[in-house]
Amino acid sequence: MPTSAFSVLVFILAVAPGFYYELVRGRRYTRTKESAFYEASRAVVASVVIGVFAGALAFLFWLYILSPEDPPDVAALLKRDPQYLGAHARQLTASLAVYLVTSFLFVHIWVKLHGVLNRIKARFTWLSPGVTSSHSLWTEVLQSRVPNGHISVARVQMKSGGVWVGPVLAFSTEHELADRELVLHAPILHADSENPTALAATTLRTVILRGPEIETIAVEGYARDEEPSEAPKRKGRKHQTR
Repeated sequence: MPTSAFSVLVFILAVAPGFYYELVRGRRYTRTKESAFYEASRAVVASVVIGVFAGALAFLFWLYILSPEDPPDVAALLKRDPQYLGAHARQLTASLAVYLVTSFLFVHIWVKLHGVLNRIKARFTWLSPGVTSSHSLWTEVLQSRVPNGHISVARVQMKSGGVWVGPVLAFSTEHELADRELVLHAPILHADSENPTALAATTLRTVILRGPEIETIAVEGYARDEEPSEAPKRKGRKHQTR
């Protein structure tokens, strides 16, 4: 563990990219139950990989742009020479800023590329016959596999026996299933548990369905200019939540 202020600073700079990666990843992808060891290991690996590239850029920034006439003395930096550190405070501060900024940029670039790869897999199913593990099934069925220019229309079977049908407005995937919600908007059809096949139009503009109360979701993509009231009559792809 760090034993001095300088060591604490180095430790923070070393782990910052990995923990920032975890924060960004947690906002974009579904959170699953993982052990603390697994999460910490992923953060450490991300810190090492991102830190190597960001550190190399910061070193080159000092060497070729910031102070070409006075290249960094790696030995003095490793020895934490107080005289050398004090004389090169400006270069150190600028290089550390470059390191942090490039680290955070690398994190966002990697997450964006990962998202592009997932969309490519969803578009060309032969690249990924199954569902990608980085997304929940909700994201795959309700969003990723819907063609461009189309909307998702869902037929939701509740555990109580009731049925809700309507275009998907939004859904939450960053939570566990117990806290997840699905939002449908008008036109909304509903059937009660006594006669689940008798769908009737409602005057509701929006309905929020809680994840734990949902049994199955059948989804179909429809062109945006298609008559919404006709969409729910077709059969869709069924996805069972657990």
